[in-house]
Amino acid sequence: MKTAEEIKAEIREMESTERWKLVTEIKNFPNYEDQCNLLIQLREEVTRLNKDIEFLSKKTGLHDMYLERIK
Repeated sequence: MKTAEEIKAEIREMESTERWKLVTEIKNFPNYEDQCNLLIQLREEVTRLNKDIEFLSKKTGLHDMYLERIK
């Protein structure tokens, strides 16, 4: 079995058309699209969470201000 370094060296030595065919075949693996979709969904969820945290932190800051006035 070849090591990852040996495979990378072979890929570097390929002609550009053969390298392009290899990349295209790898992209067409059955789970590749599913993995990409999952990563996109996770990124969107993180973005929504960041927006929620920013919104809530502003609200909390406002409530802290009101509590300080009460004291």
